[in-house]
Amino acid sequence: MLLTRVVSRPGPERLTVDLGYKACASDPPAGKRLVFPELPDAQQVLQNEEHLVLQTPLASQFQPGDELFAIPWHICPTTALHKQVCVVVGGRIVGRWDVAARDRQLTI
Repeated sequence: MLLTRVVSRPGPERLTVDLGYKACASDPPAGKRLVFPELPDAQQVLQNEEHLVLQTPLASQFQPGDELFAIPWHICPTTALHKQVCVVVGGRIVGRWDVAARDRQLTI
């Protein structure tokens, strides 16, 4: 899961979150890159490098700074962005895994 934050509410049924395609893979078709467990009806209407805009009738329940979880369909590029992955069980961090792809080197 990815932790994201609401950065704005550009309309009565729209949320902008800080989950652009730099933070999650852009190769699944637009609108099908992530699932938001707290917003199962949310439609992904626009994504750029830094932001994702969601259309949902629940938008009014969120304020800038509120956190949401998102589940990406393709995790390889997302995982490589981070030095470690937190292992969470029952809402608690129980371990951390180093991401070997993060610090890889090509040699000659």
